[in-house]
Amino acid sequence: MFGQNVACTVLKLSRGEAGKLFKATLKGSERIKAAIKSYSSYGELVLRRTQFLQQAKQKNFGFPEIRILNGGIGYIRITQFYDTNDQSLEVVNNAFSFLKNVSALIMDVRDNPGGEPEMVRYINSYFFNGRVHLNDFYDRQAVTNQYWTEPLPVSVTFSTMPVYVLTNGHTGSAAEEFAYDLQSLHRAIIIGQTSAGAAHWTTANSISNGFVGNIPFRKAVNPVTHTNWEKVGVKPEISCTDSKAPDVALLAAYNHLITISTDSILIKSLKWQRVAVNAKLHPFKINLISLKLFTGVYNGRHITFTKGVLYFNDTNGYHIDLIPISADVFIFSNNDRRLEFERDDNGRIIGFDFIYPGGKAEKFSR
Repeated sequence: MFGQNVACTVLKLSRGEAGKLFKATLKGSERIKAAIKSYSSYGELVLRRTQFLQQAKQKNFGFPEIRILNGGIGYIRITQFYDTNDQSLEVVNNAFSFLKNVSALIMDVRDNPGGEPEMVRYINSYFFNGRVHLNDFYDRQAVTNQYWTEPLPVSVTFSTMPVYVLTNGHTGSAAEEFAYDLQSLHRAIIIGQTSAGAAHWTTANSISNGFVGNIPFRKAVNPVTHTNWEKVGVKPEISCTDSKAPDVALLAAYNHLITISTDSILIKSLKWQRVAVNAKLHPFKINLISLKLFTGVYNGRHITFTKGVLYFNDTNGYHIDLIPISADVFIFSNNDRRLEFERDDNGRIIGFDFIYPGGKAEKFSR
């Protein structure tokens, strides 16, 4: 994360981006100027910048995963906040455009070490209408840099959409600011684990006798809390293990949408999806002896048992594992269908009902 703009050279590149003017905008103070001087030539500087840009492209500028989850929930994983330039902003805009019809959004910044506050500012602009004060950076020279959202057309923003941000102990620096900004403005619910706690920028300084100390020279100051996340991290509203965070966020989104929706069809669909997420987060335990009792042939459909797991097999060769959600009810692992087993008066399994998401049911006898 760097502060004040330092305008670097604009050069023609002889290879790769041939014929284009390449403007390297580095953000920093004397430390960055000194780093620039360390290059043997502007050519070396441009080469380094070009290599960094190529690496950023390969990582899709920190946006490796953009999905629509079951129930119409959007998901974006950000692995780093890269510089803002035409190419990186195009990736950001395309990501949000792809998700424009979702009902809620999960932003995953787990294991994100940070990056550029300017990119944080731009991404957070999607979650507000108009101009909103996000954060300030104050340095020892009594210089304050303010960061405000960029007013975007209302038609493209997600300003009224529920937002959930996933964090863990490896969420650091600018990634923490991303979460902290949204949390302090009550614009997102943070889920997962407390972040790293890196809100101060440091630089290496020679002390004496060969010792070097990392001394803070700039700090974040949030306009709402008037403090930052240094040493304490961004604390989640909903704490959970790292591996469960996506499902916990998904469950929170389903619960919220079920509460506010007036669409009975949507509510029914969300409740169907919620059962599967609950089954993953809180598995129903059935002992192996009991599981084996479900095996058999049901009008040509086979229920088999392999390595502690039940499987459904149909006449067309379709094969999928079953997840128990109660003593006699199982869901397909892809949540496509549900099996409700039937017992006779003596407790013996005599068949099952094949339930589809819309409510349609088929009976199969043993």
